[in-house]
Amino acid sequence: MSISFAKINKNRSKKLIQIYTLFFAIVAVFLYGTFIATGHTLIWSADATAQHLPLLESFREAVINFLHHPFSPNQWSWKFGLGADTLSIFSYYNIGDVFSYLILLFPKGLVPLGYQVILVLRLYCAGLAFIYFMAHIQVRGKYISTFAAAAGSLVYLFNTYLEYAHLAQPLFTTAFILFPLIILEIERTLQMGTYWRLSLVFSWMLISNFYFAYMLGLGGIAFLALQYFMKYRDQRKLGETIINFVKPALISLFSSAFILIPELIDVANSTRSVASFANGLKFYPLFYYIMLPTHFITGDSNSLLFWTALGFGSIVFFAVIYTMSRFRQFRLLNWSMIISLIIIMLPAFGAILNGFTTPSNRWTFILCFIVAVASSIFLDNAALLDNRTLKLFAYGTGIYAVVIIGTYLFHNSSEIFLPMIFLLGQLFLIYLVNYNHIAGGRKLIAYSVLANIAVNCFAFAAPFNNDFASNFLPRHNFAALQKNFFHHLNNHLTSSQYYRVSTISNNYQLGGVFSGNNNDLVLANPILTNLKSINSYYSLQNKYVGNFMNDMQNRQYIANIPVAQADDRTGLENFLGVKYIFQQLNNPNDEKIPYGYTKDKQTKLVRDLNGNAKLDSQTRRLKTRNNFPLIYWQRNAISPQTYSQLSPSGKEMQLSSGVVMPTAASCQGLAKAKIIRPYKVPYQLYSSHLKNPKSKTDSDLVQVASGTIKKTDPNETYQLVLPENSKFKNSELQIELNKISFQPFTKDQLVKYSNYYAKRSAAGNVTPFNSRLNAINVRHKYITTMQSDKFFAISATAGSSINETIQQLAASSTSFYLPLTKATLNMGYHANMPTKIGLSMSRMGTYHFKLSVYAIPYGSSYNKRVAKIKRDGLQNVRFYNNDVTGTFSHSKTGVLTSSIPYSKGWRAYIDGKKAPVIRTNSAFVGLKVPAGRHKVSFVYQTPGLKLGILISFTTLVIVLGGWYLLRRRNLTVKH
Repeated sequence: MSISFAKINKNRSKKLIQIYTLFFAIVAVFLYGTFIATGHTLIWSADATAQHLPLLESFREAVINFLHHPFSPNQWSWKFGLGADTLSIFSYYNIGDVFSYLILLFPKGLVPLGYQVILVLRLYCAGLAFIYFMAHIQVRGKYISTFAAAAGSLVYLFNTYLEYAHLAQPLFTTAFILFPLIILEIERTLQMGTYWRLSLVFSWMLISNFYFAYMLGLGGIAFLALQYFMKYRDQRKLGETIINFVKPALISLFSSAFILIPELIDVANSTRSVASFANGLKFYPLFYYIMLPTHFITGDSNSLLFWTALGFGSIVFFAVIYTMSRFRQFRLLNWSMIISLIIIMLPAFGAILNGFTTPSNRWTFILCFIVAVASSIFLDNAALLDNRTLKLFAYGTGIYAVVIIGTYLFHNSSEIFLPMIFLLGQLFLIYLVNYNHIAGGRKLIAYSVLANIAVNCFAFAAPFNNDFASNFLPRHNFAALQKNFFHHLNNHLTSSQYYRVSTISNNYQLGGVFSGNNNDLVLANPILTNLKSINSYYSLQNKYVGNFMNDMQNRQYIANIPVAQADDRTGLENFLGVKYIFQQLNNPNDEKIPYGYTKDKQTKLVRDLNGNAKLDSQTRRLKTRNNFPLIYWQRNAISPQTYSQLSPSGKEMQLSSGVVMPTAASCQGLAKAKIIRPYKVPYQLYSSHLKNPKSKTDSDLVQVASGTIKKTDPNETYQLVLPENSKFKNSELQIELNKISFQPFTKDQLVKYSNYYAKRSAAGNVTPFNSRLNAINVRHKYITTMQSDKFFAISATAGSSINETIQQLAASSTSFYLPLTKATLNMGYHANMPTKIGLSMSRMGTYHFKLSVYAIPYGSSYNKRVAKIKRDGLQNVRFYNNDVTGTFSHSKTGVLTSSIPYSKGWRAYIDGKKAPVIRTNSAFVGLKVPAGRHKVSFVYQTPGLKLGILISFTTLVIVLGGWYLLRRRNLTVKH
């Protein structure tokens, strides 16, 4: 196999594009037609609705605004959660994505349509990039046939990875466009020494998205190393080759600095900067290895285990055997596949290729390219096979079928049925074509690939199969969501003062595909409305906000969603300026209303048709007067040493009594804040097991120690009894768990305890309990649900409505995985404290934790502290593109603190003179101010942007200048 840069025949190129376009259109009918037939759009109900589409709308507005005001771009936005750098948000999703700019062609009302059109166009262009690459490939001096290349492009595009990703995460498709171009231009540089095209592709790669730029870069380096040592080491010196590639690398790095430098600064200061390498795994769970062979030719959106998404067309099986059986002829392809297989087998490699974080095998888009190239080469020769190869196909298929049957008997997954039918059918067709020398046999096999891919796509989306289409918004739902997000209760919410809104955790469900799925409640992020919400769901989040939420032990924290609803904690909601909360009747936690929030407005009550009041529905808007101003003056200071010794509940209380300063020295000149501590509530922990089996009273429950709980009964629950509950009135009840760890039982232990309690439950049955069958089921479940992993959940309930859970996600939850060692569960505000709290642990095993119960009192004393804060709020506040200004007057030195997320991009000015910005309350913008009346302004500028623009502009001038001088010299030589 070789890559040729001879002039491409225009007729061949035209025919290649025509056949590819026809094949793409046919498959598109089966894939997208299924969405249309079932009444769905191509807008995913999760990330697309919460992030991609709203951000595309915002990006469109930002670009139009920039075109009107190019010298005053918005660098800070108040609508992205608590506030965020617009470049950090848009650079991850939009700025470097050339396809995002196509949205300017669509009017505002058609942005959802534009999003879907661009999504399909992007996938089509990925196929064009592959076709462009294959147009340069020769095997034994002969170009690959048009039908073989077009069929290979289907393998490249329509596999489990891209079937899922191009719809759910459209940005991933760009990597499929770039990789063939990168490989092609690396080879061009190796052959010809020219690197200007490579510089352009590298620049596009770096500007597009830093996350995939890392993987694309490593993939390019791997290709360069393999190709050099296999082919060019006798032709070119290593040092010379390295220099030839360092040049375009540096040019692209410097030319993309305007976006790359700010983005890297944002990443370093984001919640993603802290991660556990490979999620602590040395090997993947056994189930991963058992199912891996089946995923080679099949897969669905629910089996992206560690993002090892394969699911290729069945023809890939024969393509791999074909190239491997000719190892020396296709050394590059074969070694690439071997190395890919090794990487797939170990979590450490996946973590390294994912930026030394979680073991997410998103790099497998490279493997998709490798096997697609192999498939095109095989299809080009599929009608000219020798007996040895045909026998290898038959033996290989037989062995693979045995493996698949064994896997099916262990874990019967029906998705393997159709791919195996096509595998056997294609084997028969290959034999038929080769033994009968059928004219056009190569095309016939290519058509079978088309049929296989089309059926796979239909099965992937159809409601009675994988049902992926049901995860997407029905037609017109996005427009309805924009218009009716808060059931019109947000209409006319305007104020001269800055405030934020929130919803009740796990309560505000949006209906349709969202209902009953708490994971989708992140969609209660009203970027779709004109309101500013504390909730946000973006890939890059401010690390200081994340640290603050971890200090408070916000149970809802994950890297992409650091705040959520702040667990409905009164102190946090007030501090963050939440004036309105939206709540839905008869949904979970509808009684978990923070202190001070009262009913302000509501929709019409919709009664249940059968008169069941518990099924009535209504949306309510709650309002408080205790929301803190965005910026306010504080005289009382708390040192970081004192702050660190407080419990999370205590830290929450201090938000209303003083400001946490960054250092002890910065507290000088300020009054020492009074430390207000929550009440520690005595408790007793009981198991649901009774001391006396005949007794049914709580007094006969088994008391257990809270430090260690060994759960041996799958049905066992626990109770926190509060014997002195009457002493704690008008308080918010919080359960703090520290030093959390969990050790699951082994298979044998699970069998032992499961059999024991199952026998006890079946003791009254006439027929004896089948312990052998139960043991088999337990062992099977242990493997298939990967119970060697230390995932677990602890839930607490109060009354009939309040239910809170903390969860240690499985290591396979790559994007959201974080070791859970501490958390606080807010059980709500109570005028009268409940007598007991229900606890439950999700899995059998040994739990270790330190448990404390606190009551935070709310009432007149708290109201007075908040009233003083509101009086000391910054006056005459004005918001501009990148700054906020106001005035204040005080007779003493104090601190202007805020709930504006801290960033090194903030600058502060007092009466026009620059003053140092400090980080207050560990995460927010603050400023020490002298006594007197002053005008204050906070101005934001994206960190690294000026430097990046300067470097990129200088690079552009040098490159263009050098090009001009070189061209002029060449013209002089010619004359």
